[in-house]
Amino acid sequence: MEHRWHKRNEIKADVMLYHHGIPVARCAVHNLSDTGLFLQPSEQHIPINAPVEVEFTVAQDLQRKRIRLPARVIHQDSGGVGLMFQPQTPATASVLRSLLKEKRAFGRERSGQ
Repeated sequence: MEHRWHKRNEIKADVMLYHHGIPVARCAVHNLSDTGLFLQPSEQHIPINAPVEVEFTVAQDLQRKRIRLPARVIHQDSGGVGLMFQPQTPATASVLRSLLKEKRAFGRERSGQ
């Protein structure tokens, strides 16, 4: 049984994964929480505990903006890669709240709610 501090939110978003500052994979976000996310698929093998960056595109001040958040690889298997955001900061939390709000609104539009 898994124990988590924060609820996972299933969202549909594409992100770019960077390793050593180089873009290595475009991935689909499977789920996102305040502390991390799971990406599918990541064709790249990146070592456990390796520092990476995740680039999101978010709506901010009526514009689309690319924002990179630092993270660390926690686990990886054939299904994808689990990342934990590093470090946890108010700026990281703000970006994540914006992304979740935007993706939830998009999901409601698509489902006709």
